[in-house]
Amino acid sequence: ERKADFFACDLKTYTWTEMSCQGTPQGPRYFHSCCLYGNKMYAYGGYDGLERFADMYAYDFKTNNWSEVDCTNGDRPSGRSSLVAQVYENSLYIFGGFTGIHVLNDLYNISLEPVSVPPPAC
Repeated sequence: ERKADFFACDLKTYTWTEMSCQGTPQGPRYFHSCCLYGNKMYAYGGYDGLERFADMYAYDFKTNNWSEVDCTNGDRPSGRSSLVAQVYENSLYIFGGFTGIHVLNDLYNISLEPVSVPPPAC
């Protein structure tokens, strides 16, 4: 049975606690990848036994709220499991993975902060 539960481990006491979750959590999956940036944890992709996902969700530790991240602008990674994800500066990098048929060797960059464009000079 696949679950979408979410736990935290207190590293001082080695005690597990189920996290309170609100909002729109991702469905049950495994072989996804998670990274921390600021006060959020980002989860990309994964597999539920039938489908490999091309979606991204963010969990906000301050509000205990899950939300789906719109990463449809630009070139988006295909659905995949067993991928590697890492944060560098303001971007989440997705590398490789498995489509269920092919092992991937591609690299994507997803900006975690909006790009600010200065107003035109008058």
